[in-house]
Amino acid sequence: MTNDLPAADPATDEPTQTLAADVVSYAGAPDECTLSPRDATDDRTTTAWLTARGDAFVALDEMR
Repeated sequence: MTNDLPAADPATDEPTQTLAADVVSYAGAPDECTLSPRDATDDRTTTAWLTARGDAFVALDEMR
């Protein structure tokens, strides 16, 4: 996916868009978190997303 928007508005340093995070837990498999633009149209939600599984996540404190 190509995002032509800057990560933040240069004038305010505020994010240009927000993401929705949907977490699904599975009994016999790693949890999954899917990120997509919060304001995505129905057509775009099928192409503008990213899913990560359990071991792809790390604690924030470990990365500081």
